[in-house]
Amino acid sequence: MDFPVNIGQESSTSGGTHSINAIIPLNSTAGTSYHIRIQSTSPSKTAYANNEFFSPGDNFTINAPTIPSLVTAIPSTICAGATSNLNATSAGNTIRWYTTASGGTNIGNQ
Repeated sequence: MDFPVNIGQESSTSGGTHSINAIIPLNSTAGTSYHIRIQSTSPSKTAYANNEFFSPGDNFTINAPTIPSLVTAIPSTICAGATSNLNATSAGNTIRWYTTASGGTNIGNQ
């Protein structure tokens, strides 16, 4: 069983139509049967896919990210304080370079 993940929220005290900017978590598995659940606190109400706010079949798809190809560093080995020219190719995506393999500080975009 998967548990809900908060992908966005909006605070408002007025009625009407509102937009919520959602961010899909990086560790999300690619798939085609994801649903959105919307909860309000005042009045307390929950809207699920396939009820009054959604049409049947309102699933959405999460696509796996494209992995860059042809990643190079010239020179490939450097000493502390030295520099290396980094290059990668990925169709239609922005490549961001970081100081560590996971996370770290963004040091440039390509």
